Amino acid sequence: MVHSLISGAKNRMVSPSQYAQMAASPAQEIAARIFQPYQDKLRVANAMDFDDLLLRPIELFQGHANVLDRYQNMWRHVHIDEYQDTNHAQYVLAKMLAGPDQNICVVGDDAQSIYAFRGADIGNILSFQKDYPAATTIRLEQNYRSTKRIVQLADSIIRHNKDQLKKDLWTENDDGDPILVIEALSERDEAQKIERRIRDIQLRLGLLYEDFAVLYRTNAQSRSFEDALRRGGIPYRVIGGMSFYQRREIKDAVAYLRLVVNANDTASFRRVINTPTRGIGDKTQQQISAFADREGIGIWDALERLDEGFLTPRATKAVTSFKDMIEAARRRVADETAVDLARGLIQESGLLEEFRKEHTPENLARWENIQELLNAISEFSESADESYSLSAFLQEISLLTDADENEPSENRVTLMTLHASKGLEFPVVFLSGLEEGLFPLAAATQDRNELEEERRLFYVGATRAERLLMLSHARSRYRFGEQQSAIRSRFFEEIDPTVLRTEAGQLFEKKADRLSLKDGLSVTYEELDPHYYRKSLRSTTPTADARRVVFDEEESGEIVPGMRVEHVQFGEGKVISKEGRGDQTKAIVYFRDVGQKKLLLKFAHLKRIG
Repeated sequence: MVHSLISGAKNRMVSPSQYAQMAASPAQEIAARIFQPYQDKLRVANAMDFDDLLLRPIELFQGHANVLDRYQNMWRHVHIDEYQDTNHAQYVLAKMLAGPDQNICVVGDDAQSIYAFRGADIGNILSFQKDYPAATTIRLEQNYRSTKRIVQLADSIIRHNKDQLKKDLWTENDDGDPILVIEALSERDEAQKIERRIRDIQLRLGLLYEDFAVLYRTNAQSRSFEDALRRGGIPYRVIGGMSFYQRREIKDAVAYLRLVVNANDTASFRRVINTPTRGIGDKTQQQISAFADREGIGIWDALERLDEGFLTPRATKAVTSFKDMIEAARRRVADETAVDLARGLIQESGLLEEFRKEHTPENLARWENIQELLNAISEFSESADESYSLSAFLQEISLLTDADENEPSENRVTLMTLHASKGLEFPVVFLSGLEEGLFPLAAATQDRNELEEERRLFYVGATRAERLLMLSHARSRYRFGEQQSAIRSRFFEEIDPTVLRTEAGQLFEKKADRLSLKDGLSVTYEELDPHYYRKSLRSTTPTADARRVVFDEEESGEIVPGMRVEHVQFGEGKVISKEGRGDQTKAIVYFRDVGQKKLLLKFAHLKRIG
């Protein structure tokens, strides 16, 4: 986490002293304290990290004009591919090398700039003509991959972005089939419908499984598609990640659940007794195993005899705490639903808290995967008969994970995130999960730049398709283990409707009143609460400390920079800044658990902590 923060600062050419002034979060403050000593250690070791390979040449050129002149004469022409993905340091270095002759050629597509989270700056390509006014622009507007209808769809969606280079996409390919809109009742129904479509299209057109790709916004969404394809006997592969039940955090959570069902499951015991770290090291674990072997008893039975003193007092205390947590969960089996039991145990285990410590994309994905596991348990519970139990669910996923290990064929359906799909192509593409809060993400709807990146991501996904493109959304989706209603993505309202068809073969109709309220009023997507589907994961029980909490009355103006506030989902935070007026007033808030968020005050319902 700290390394990524320092790397990001270097990519933006922010010095250690500048970064120290900008640091706002606890993680950033730690990075700020380490940044300068880290640079000093590199200098003493006569070493550079990867980011320095960009920064040091820039510093060299800035301080020694003769050296810059030498390299400008050595490399008289500069060519850069994928220019839309360059960061600020790369931009500066390229500008310096191009020199007074400005013999620079860049190739890029601003509509495919989707890596802002990695430091890419779309402004580099958008401002190229301004930076190099004598440059000749050659617009590569012909698409050689997709059908006319797919190109028409992509062109219609990207035209809604304000920050873009204007272009008119076209192709000499056939018109192709209309783009199909698949409406499902739930994510399970969505996955089953896509599985049946794959089977049908494969038989009708004689395609191979490897000709199909299912794209989604977040890694956690793969679970429902994996389940449906497995049950349908369709081989698949997950690109850019592991199969859902093979992911580390899922194996950890499942191991906790297995201990509830079978406390003497040695493999599960060893996996989680010190995950997350709770002071039970390898030596302690070896002593427990040795005692169990010596006495001829199971691993859990050994914990029942901790009073015999085969561990140190400190180790005994740590192991007893772990044992009590599992036993408490086992006692709740008869009284709680499987999903409530699982949710409670996973929270008590500290797994989720571990992911909140460092607000990184990787930890966010792991957190989402744990939530998706709870969704799977809920879904299994509602679809099963009276014999359903936590044990039955664990048996079910054991069979599924065994199937993962027995699929050597390369002829498989591809499952991947939209980010991972860039640069690839498939005859048939399913673009799934097109719902507000999921695609586009809720956070992105609060910032125009982020929303435009979501739109570019849609564009990238749609243009992976060569022959057939299908867009799917669900009316409801499990979130945090509970089924929540879903609103179809605003992107449907931006697409040229003439290229869309419903599953019944009818023209797709936009509905101007689809967000109407019961009292006759209506809201736009911009006015819609981006977290409409969310419920608090935090206890609403008042805490022991008597804090004075005052509800903000939206336009009262009481929310000001520097104020401590509380959000129903994100918890406690500090207001960094405020922008806009009236209904469009937004606050930038740094939350301890989830990092920085931009919130529309009209819907944020922030509580002032006094």
